[in-house]
This record gives sequence, C-alpha cells and structure tokens, in this order.
Amino acid sequence: MIHIEVQTNGKLFLTGEYNILEKKGVSIIYSVSKRMIFNIEESLKYTYKTRNLISYFDIVEDEIVFEKDNSNIILKEAIKNALLYVKSMNINLVPFSLEIKTELEDKNGNKFGFGSSSAIIIGVIKSILKFYKIEFDEFLLFKLGVLTQYDANKITSGGDLASACFGKMVFYKRYNKKWLEKNRNNPSLLNKKWKDLKIFEIKTDLKFKAIWTGKSYKTKNLEYKITKKEYKRAKKIVKNTYQNLITNNYLELKENLKNYQRWLENILKVDLLNTVELKKIIEITNKYSLGAKISGAGGGDSVILLYPEGFNFYHMEKELLDNNLYLMDI
Repeated sequence: MIHIEVQTNGKLFLTGEYNILEKKGVSIIYSVSKRMIFNIEESLKYTYKTRNLISYFDIVEDEIVFEKDNSNIILKEAIKNALLYVKSMNINLVPFSLEIKTELEDKNGNKFGFGSSSAIIIGVIKSILKFYKIEFDEFLLFKLGVLTQYDANKITSGGDLASACFGKMVFYKRYNKKWLEKNRNNPSLLNKKWKDLKIFEIKTDLKFKAIWTGKSYKTKNLEYKITKKEYKRAKKIVKNTYQNLITNNYLELKENLKNYQRWLENILKVDLLNTVELKKIIEITNKYSLGAKISGAGGGDSVILLYPEGFNFYHMEKELLDNNLYLMDI
C-alpha cells in the first residue's frame, strides 16, 4: 500500500507586506520551522481528515463531488485543482485518504499568523501529486496554488504560497495580476513563464524568533490608501534588507527592520491595526535593543524578531509572559 508523508512550513514576512500588493511589489519571507503534516495513502473511498473530522468526496461522471455541508472551500479547491492536473496527465484516479495535522496554531485552534491557509493549499496539492507519482517543481506547485486561491476567491499576494512551496527564506516578486487574469483559461498556463514572477532562496546566518500576540487576525482590505511615494520607500527597504541578509549585516538589518516597522505603523494607523499587544511587543524588544517588526497585516498574529548570536532571552521572555505575549522558536 502506498503511504506518503508531506510537510509544508509556515511563514512570516520579514519585509514587504502591503508593498507586495503593488504592481511589481517585492518582499522577503521567512519560512518558519513549525509546519503542517500531510499523510496520504490508498483507500477504499476518497476522504480527508482534519481535527479528527473525516470528510468524504467522490468522482462522479468526471466531476469531483463533495458532501453538501462541506464548507472548507480552500481545501476543496486544492483537491480539485490537484486532481484536475492529475487527470490532464492521463492518469487513472484511485481513491485515497488524506490526513492533515498542524503546528501552526495552539491547542485551542488559535492561529499564530504563520500562513496556514497557504500551507494547506500547497500541502494538499503536493501530497496528491506525489501520491500519483507526478514529477513537479516548486513553480508548478506555486502556480496550482495561485489558481486554487482564485477558484476559492481567497486571493493573497502569493508570498505565503511561495514560502510554502520552497520551504526556505525567499525573495518574492509578485506575478502580474492583469496578465494572469487575461491568461487564466490558457491551456498552457501552467507551462508558461508568468509575467513579473520571481522567487529565489536567500541564505543567511542571521537569527530570528517570533513573538505571538495570543490573538489571531483575519486579513481584510486596508482602508488606508498607500501612496506611490510610500510604496517606493517600502520597496527600497526590502532591497536593503536583501543586501543585509546575504552579507550577514546584523546592525544594518536591525535598522532596516525598524524602518519598515515605522512604515507599517504609519499605514496601519487609520485602520487601528497596530494593536495594544503589537505596540507592547515593540516596546519590550526596543528596551532590549533588538530588531523587531509586525509580520503581516497587523491586527494581531505575530512579530518577527532579529537577535544576535548568544543573546540571553531570560528576562525579556519573562517580561513578555507577564503581558501574555509568547516568544517562539521558528
């Protein structure tokens, strides 16, 4: 019996959130060690299991049919897109069971803000392609992931998908949305080079941790209108951050993280997304002369923290815990 285990990592934005939504926007995304784990094996029926709940689906007259009360749109669309790709390769479908476990939330189901939705999408697609012994690379996974988000009407910048595909720290330049929407029905879309898209691994010796606010935030559209000048400023910081990483320049990276934090604070103030918890984390990390910034949309979730080799976290972690804030290895 075929049995395959697949893992996809969560992510934190180092720099580039919101800037990545602009045309030709860029970002740097850190792949965290916490992950989602997928186990897939042959079965008598098509099933998937999450949080001890088993859901069924079937192939009826070439159509993938889920139970009527199944509202997990992201998972359903990931399964559909993977199976449609398998069918396009003229491979006969056979039933499988897929079990999904996560480390991207606490025991009560509160998410850390590590990009669990994208980790699920990529993990499901990767598991199914491996199950049917189909060769693929990270870019094919990414493209199938983006199309899944479009089908589920859950479109993101794609940075979280890129991180889940590569499982490394990556530099990410977003694909051209208008080009993709024009070419979505092109039969050779998955084999094409996508306009403006760039993803590559970044290697560095610098060290990072996360600090969780204890609260989850579901990203919404920002009311504040970011100006071209602000986008240009953010892009410059991202590019500086890249140079700092590849040269292992701790002091300059710390300064650039603070610069991006200030940029975020400015654009988040209208929407009140720089919360009390996030402000407290930055206050505490500044007290210990560390580099930290909000990671993601704000409103909750986590902060990414740069620290020097050998730093003693004892007193800072105690202060964080006293404020119901949680230091995490990533």
